[in-house]
Order: sequence, then C-alpha cells, then structure tokens
Amino acid sequence: FRPLILSLMHRYANEEISKETYHTALKFLYAFFICYKIIGEENSNKLSDTVYKYAYLIETDFSAGKLDECMSSLKGKLPTLDSFTNSFRNIGFSNHWDIYNDSRGKERCKLILELIEKYVSNREINMEVTIEHVLPDCESIENATIGNLFFLERKLNERCATKPFEEKCEIYKESSLMCPRGFAQRYQ
Repeated sequence: FRPLILSLMHRYANEEISKETYHTALKFLYAFFICYKIIGEENSNKLSDTVYKYAYLIETDFSAGKLDECMSSLKGKLPTLDSFTNSFRNIGFSNHWDIYNDSRGKERCKLILELIEKYVSNREINMEVTIEHVLPDCESIENATIGNLFFLERKLNERCATKPFEEKCEIYKESSLMCPRGFAQRYQ
C-alpha cells in the first residue's frame, strides 16, 4: 500500500484533498488490510496491480472519482462472505489451548478487536486494554475463539479473573468501551 499512501500524502500536502477525505481514505485502507490480510489471510501480492494503478492515477491525475474507484476496486478484491466467515471463525487466542496459544493469534485478535471497538464506538482506544474471555477459555476450546473475546480495560479484566458470568457482566457495565457495555446489556 506504500505507493498508494504516498500518493494520498502528496495530494493532501498540496491541499488537493481535504483532511477529512485523507483520513477517510487511510481508515479505509487500514480496515481493508485487516479484512483482507489479517482475517481473510489473502496474499497482498494479488493487490499489486490495483495499488500501482491507483497510486499512479491519484498522483498524476487526481479526482474524487478516481479515489472512489480505487476504494471500489479494492472492495472487489475482498474474500467472499463464506471464505471471510470461515477465516473469522478460526481466529482466537488462549493461554490454555495450543492451537490458539501463540503471539500471532494474539496480535491478530488485538487488531480485529480494536477495529471492532473503533467501529462500534466511533472513537480511538486511548487506554490500556487486554483481551477478555467472556467464558473461561480453559473450559472449552470454543471459548478461545474470537466470538468469545473483546477488549476490556486492564484493571477491569483483572477484577473479572475467574468470576462467574453474572458477576463479570456487572464489571463490564463499568467499562468505558462500547463492546463490553453493550454485551452486558444484551446478555445479562
């Protein structure tokens, strides 16, 4: 994505695109990369032609239409819904199950959970957070998958420890993050 980002930076520096358009494009590229590479585990080499084409067009003959066309073209490269869903279901983190007990899985989860929280809350996460397992991952391998995970402030997560589900929900309500609070409201 470097050539595309450099072209966007150049147009922004020359005040040919607004700050809002620039940030929207960067946020799109970030979310696209997570969906395409981190979740979908697609090969980013498949994007080279598209990236170089639009980097050149944005650099030499910029228009809002070309930027929209670039984003649409990239969206067309996303994995199918079935492929994406299967990949998403296989993501997890655990301290107990070898299949999910590695730094790569933990980092994948962090990126995805951060993107979800940013999307739900429409704000940046500016606090120390850790990955919370709603149901204890030591009880079942299914509890290590991403559907049982969300970010929670470190201090609240430490308080949750091995508490029963009902007590955890009360702690989730204290979070300043939307995912834990929404979860507690929905499932308590």
